[in-house]
Amino acid sequence: MRKNYPLETAKTVAITAFCAIFSFALDNLGVRVENVMMIFIVGVLIVVVETKKPAYGIISSALSIGFFNFFLTEPRYTFIVDDPNYFITFLIFLVVTLIASSLAGRLQKQANIARINAENARILYEISSGGFLITDRERLIRYSVDKLSSALRRGVFVMSRKGAALEKISSEEAGDGTEEPDESRAIDWCLANAETAGAGTGRFSSTKNRYIPLKSRNMTLGVMGVACPESPLGDNESLIAETVASQLALALEQDELYHNNERSRMEIEREKVRNGLLRSISHDLRTPLTSISGSADFIIESFDKLDTKTIISLLADISSESTWLHGMVENLLHMTRIRDGKLLVSASREIVDDLIDEAVSKTKRLIGDRSLSVILPARVITVEVDPTLIVQVLVNLLGNAGKYAGETAAITLRVEHAQGGVRFSVRDDGPGFPAEILSRFPDGHDDVRESGASHDGKRGMGMGLSICQAIVQAHGGSFKAVNGPQGGAYVSFVIPSAASSEKEGD
Repeated sequence: MRKNYPLETAKTVAITAFCAIFSFALDNLGVRVENVMMIFIVGVLIVVVETKKPAYGIISSALSIGFFNFFLTEPRYTFIVDDPNYFITFLIFLVVTLIASSLAGRLQKQANIARINAENARILYEISSGGFLITDRERLIRYSVDKLSSALRRGVFVMSRKGAALEKISSEEAGDGTEEPDESRAIDWCLANAETAGAGTGRFSSTKNRYIPLKSRNMTLGVMGVACPESPLGDNESLIAETVASQLALALEQDELYHNNERSRMEIEREKVRNGLLRSISHDLRTPLTSISGSADFIIESFDKLDTKTIISLLADISSESTWLHGMVENLLHMTRIRDGKLLVSASREIVDDLIDEAVSKTKRLIGDRSLSVILPARVITVEVDPTLIVQVLVNLLGNAGKYAGETAAITLRVEHAQGGVRFSVRDDGPGFPAEILSRFPDGHDDVRESGASHDGKRGMGMGLSICQAIVQAHGGSFKAVNGPQGGAYVSFVIPSAASSEKEGD
């Protein structure tokens, strides 16, 4: 606190002088001296309140006794006391003023403490309440550093552990001197011992900064530094800085625990999906491989006995199963990229008719003799997509319809304008999707990580739809899979209008 002795002395003299003048006036009016003395007691209390120091109350008390003895007791205008009873009066006056000054001083001190505590509470509340809303680790540290720096009016920085290194976030670009040897040793010692060091402490007191450890239950997460270029931290500043450091350490520990739990949870989920996928793949691959192997062995063993039509039929089965296996491998590759976050979209301007033609040609064997209707707009539409990925989506959807809708099913592939873009849809009049597959696509939205392969006879259907959805979402589109009101499966996806345009056909 800054000292201002001349002003406080002037206040003491002025208040005492005013009480003397007022008491002199009351004495001239015939007021008894015992009552006049109360004026001086009030004056002493006012001096203590104004100067906030009991010492000035004692000075005012001595001046009041001197004035009272000189002007208001007989013989007047001398310091001689004629009546010994006045000595008792002076003693009582002095004791009363000392007690009053002491009580007033204590009250003033308590008021100052209460004011400081309230200010500290306000600062800490602002820092903690704002920090609770921040989930990003770097932003949380930056917020705490800026708020503490503003409260203390000093430079503040945090050096937190990030792996094996220390990451520094500072309220100032330079000037903390942490690169100097003494500062580096103080930081290392603070991290190793989890104790405060630096300016104003018993350890490395010659440094420019106060270093406060960010302690968790198991380790020191970092160090908070407070610049002390001219003077060390006061008791109140130290309290605020250490409290903020404790709060920040707790928040960082919770953030670390949260991310560790998330990593563990994601690892468990990946393991579950991986196991489910392996079980499904083993089932899905066994059937076509058995069919291919059986057909090939039968042809080899009975080639001379088989007619051409039977051989062609068996080879067609082998080709069909091989085509399905090829699609399965493509899906697995896409699924691997999706789960690893490496699905890359190489978009280019493509004509929708070309995409449809390529997809239909790749699924001819799967569709077989089933009725396939392709409905396209009158105008040629172009879309900004990755052609390989979009063709894979269409192949999956047409392949599902051809494989699961039934031997006599009618399949419709439609492309049309929709609100927000271009809609591609595949509809069939078969039995529709099983409930467990539809449950993975509520309202056309799903997280592909939660979607595994199907475990029933609909081999690969769930995984194929999940891959389709992930590819469409990577293009910024939406995906929907439902059963139609009249039966049959209906799957559609929309490519956003920003990625599409149209032009007149030839």
